[in-house]
Amino acid sequence: MSRSVVSWISRWLPTGGHRLRVLRLGAVERWLRGIYDRNRATFPTRLHGFPAFLNGGNPYPFLLATFADFNRALVELVRAVAADAGRPVTVIDVGASLGNTVLLLEAQCGPSLAAIHSIEADPEFLPLFRQNTAQFPHITLHPVMLARAPGEVAALVHHHPGTAAALGTAKVAATTLDATLLGAAARFDVLKVDIDGSDGEALQGAQALLRRDQPAVIFEWHPALARAAGNDPRAAFGALEAAGYRRFLWFRNTGAFSHFGLAGDPAIPLWEEWLVRMQPHGDPHFDIVALPPRLEHLAGTVAAFGRIPPFPPSP
Repeated sequence: MSRSVVSWISRWLPTGGHRLRVLRLGAVERWLRGIYDRNRATFPTRLHGFPAFLNGGNPYPFLLATFADFNRALVELVRAVAADAGRPVTVIDVGASLGNTVLLLEAQCGPSLAAIHSIEADPEFLPLFRQNTAQFPHITLHPVMLARAPGEVAALVHHHPGTAAALGTAKVAATTLDATLLGAAARFDVLKVDIDGSDGEALQGAQALLRRDQPAVIFEWHPALARAAGNDPRAAFGALEAAGYRRFLWFRNTGAFSHFGLAGDPAIPLWEEWLVRMQPHGDPHFDIVALPPRLEHLAGTVAAFGRIPPFPPSP
């Protein structure tokens, strides 16, 4: 199938597929989605209003169309921290993928951004990241694999086209977030971590940065992937609590706010078991915001989706 056809599907079907269903042409919608999912070639499209290239089968455009608040917590966190600081902020983007987080933040938080330091180690995503973010001079890419300590870890494996996890049989060199970034900026304001089950490992390797800067943190909590990778599913909470974080905001992976939490929450083991048990039913997991004491007053602002207008549509 030509790249132009797949490109058209990626731009029209996520938002226009419902029209086919209204016309009782659901079979056509499924046929078009099948063409998209089977494609394995890189193709041009638009993400968050910017021209971009996607790897074949990447579900990101469909996630954006299906869940209105997808990644909304990150956007509101960056906006709130920048407003509180009264200046543009410096963001760390761990698990930068093909640049979708950069494009999202540039579209929704542009004036609030001073710089973004992006970390990605997947060899398929790296060239796409460079291509998709080349227009932004304040983006710095660090192509390294992160761990709790320098050494070797399992290589990345794509468990679906949109993401990769450290599940490989081969070993690759890894370093820590502290070793990578402590000297890269005078201060970091927001830390986003989304590396499919290894988020706790990255945060354990960032203790000096967390203690020095006390950034607002948002991380993916996916206990099933953490177990599959041989990691402690609760490591992220331990690393953050050790660095003085005590206020947590829980968001469903679809973007909707779930609940507030505190350090040492006795419900965390129960959530862990429930999420693992429910994996066959839609892959539920959480995106969790951790606020240091100096930013705890922002909890209500970040969680207040009901009082904030939805994202404007991308052109």
